Amino acid sequence: MPLPEPEGGESQSAFMGRCMSAIADEFPDQQQRLAVCFRQFRGGKQHKHQAYDDIALLVDQLEREGKL
Repeated sequence: MPLPEPEGGESQSAFMGRCMSAIADEFPDQQQRLAVCFRQFRGGKQHKHQAYDDIALLVDQLEREGKL
């Protein structure tokens, strides 16, 4: 199954929710899904250390929102 891609003007939050649901069967580990979706949202154009920092921030945000 192809990985979801952001639609024009779609917010990061909206995309992450849609992506996390869409790939749940293919990637059962929640942290792995988060990393895959975040990379898809960013287009895979960032350095690895920046991706880890961004993922940590996103995990914190999702936990505060009760989505994790």
